[in-house]
Amino acid sequence: MASLYKLFESVDVPLTNWMAHYGIMFLRVSLGVVFFWFGVLKFFPGLSSAEDLATRTMSVLTFGFIPTHIAILLLALCELINR
Repeated sequence: MASLYKLFESVDVPLTNWMAHYGIMFLRVSLGVVFFWFGVLKFFPGLSSAEDLATRTMSVLTFGFIPTHIAILLLALCELINR
């Protein structure tokens, strides 16, 4: 049983150290990819699953002053620029 514990520890400690060192970087990259992908999809009407939610939210936030087709493009640009 002690050898199993040593084997586990020999794998666990380096893996934990590696995740502690690179985890934040991978989190930032993955969030950047998600924002980039959702931003790109908003340029193509009907492809984004969040398009309806985004257009309704932008309409409420702008009190309907900005047309939805312009608001969705502005939102897509913001998502692409802020990555």
